[in-house]
Amino acid sequence: SYDYGRFSFDQPGFVPRLMQGKMLYWMGAADAQAMADAYVQLNRSVWLQELNLSPSQKVALRDFLEWNVREENKFYRYDYYRDNCSTRLRDAINRALNGQLEPILKARPTDETYRSHTKRLTYIDPPTYTGLMLAMGQLIDQPLSAWEETFIPMELREWVRRVKVTNANGDSVPLVGNDV
Repeated sequence: SYDYGRFSFDQPGFVPRLMQGKMLYWMGAADAQAMADAYVQLNRSVWLQELNLSPSQKVALRDFLEWNVREENKFYRYDYYRDNCSTRLRDAINRALNGQLEPILKARPTDETYRSHTKRLTYIDPPTYTGLMLAMGQLIDQPLSAWEETFIPMELREWVRRVKVTNANGDSVPLVGNDV
């Protein structure tokens, strides 16, 4: 199991870096069953999606993830909307698909904006909600494409369910083959 959502509260200057949007996150690897069990123990949902990738695409994805988890490659500057644990996964899948995913999702408009998603995800925390609504500019009011909307893991899960890609035989197949 690979994930891009690791960070430390103990990293130097955590609060100032968080406030300035300069948080360092990193990628990690763990035993898949142990990770799923830990999520279940925390009463968190777990979804499994098997992707319809060719053997060579699976190898390419694995090799990229193995390269990315190396110490010299694993760190990245976190951006809540444009470079996070979900967009990193989306980009790795797109890479394994030789770029097929990006144009498909960019061509699909949504009715959502960064602001509408931020409101929906923070309304239960009034101080955070108020601070974000005051700090965010007009650029986050533009309608999102499906590609942009996949900054939210649940939206990535839903969009890859809907996508069809061209397989090695030239056939159009659903990207998700098995969804549990």
